Amino acid sequence: MIDWANRQLWTLEGQLAFWKCGIARVVDGPSSDDEITEDVIAAIERHISDWRDLMARHNVPVMSPSADSSSSEG
Repeated sequence: MIDWANRQLWTLEGQLAFWKCGIARVVDGPSSDDEITEDVIAAIERHISDWRDLMARHNVPVMSPSADSSSSEG
């Protein structure tokens, strides 16, 4: 459960980083005109906040990706 919850969080954080880096843009032109991309970023930020709140309510510790033991197995 802890590993799964953290992997979901890392996925959301990865998506946020991708959208924030400017590679993923919905509208061609100045980034200041790209309200759709800004809305996507805001939605992902809300999802991350909600996910972290849910994890905290259920006492699921937030771990860094390097602390994930399952990724080093195999």
